[in-house]
Amino acid sequence: VFASDQPGTGAANDALARFVTDLDDDWISDVSEYAEGRGSYEVSYEVTLVTADLASVRFDFYDYVCCRPYPNYGSVSAVLDLTAGRLIPIGEILDMDQIGEISRLWITELDNQGLIPDIVDLLSGQTPRFDSLTLRPEGVEFGTDRNSLGGGLPGTSTIVSYAQLGDLVNPALAARVPTS
Repeated sequence: VFASDQPGTGAANDALARFVTDLDDDWISDVSEYAEGRGSYEVSYEVTLVTADLASVRFDFYDYVCCRPYPNYGSVSAVLDLTAGRLIPIGEILDMDQIGEISRLWITELDNQGLIPDIVDLLSGQTPRFDSLTLRPEGVEFGTDRNSLGGGLPGTSTIVSYAQLGDLVNPALAARVPTS
């Protein structure tokens, strides 16, 4: 729950509560489907950005199915507009008409950080995808679940700076983020 004097803070907190409840329902269903009553999960969260009118939260999911842990299963994020009283959809954060360019920047950063061993072999024949994004002072953090990069790799979290993204990130939103 975020506290702010912005007029939409209560509505944004309510939207976040619904978001988390829906995630909980999905994760319970996922664990139940594969665990036949012998599974559990953990969720942790990190507030990645807070300003007077904007908040961003990343939730990490850890799955234990039939006593086998799946660490770093993946992440899901929510960006709240405390003024408008709502969650901000990805399409209002990034120019999704330019998803190819966004993905190229993200994959380059994954490769630069050594988060995937051999990008060419790994990605041949499939389309990588990010599953969530969150805002940080230094840039947009893209998250994947354990299947998004293929081969059952663990989830990743990779930051692409606002400068790298340029006009691909909503300039009005980026202006609301204090940079570090």
